[in-house]
Amino acid sequence: MRALRLPPEQCGYIGDDWPDLAALAQAGFAATVADAAPEVRRVAHWISAAPGGRGAVRELAEFILRAQGRLDELLGRHGGSAGAADA
Repeated sequence: MRALRLPPEQCGYIGDDWPDLAALAQAGFAATVADAAPEVRRVAHWISAAPGGRGAVRELAEFILRAQGRLDELLGRHGGSAGAADA
């Protein structure tokens, strides 16, 4: 954040346990995984359906790309479509 001169509220953070709580509280977008500590799930804006280590970060990346309207474009470069990602 410092190197890019971004305030914390313009950043996203994904974490799953107590040491992540401070960063999650400062982030503008706080994300976590399905099997995160209950305290972390309570402060998260977004919780994956997948547990940690089972595709949760990919799920978050696809969520962000979908929200930005870029998922189809990027999948298209690899011969896919958003419908295929949902399957």
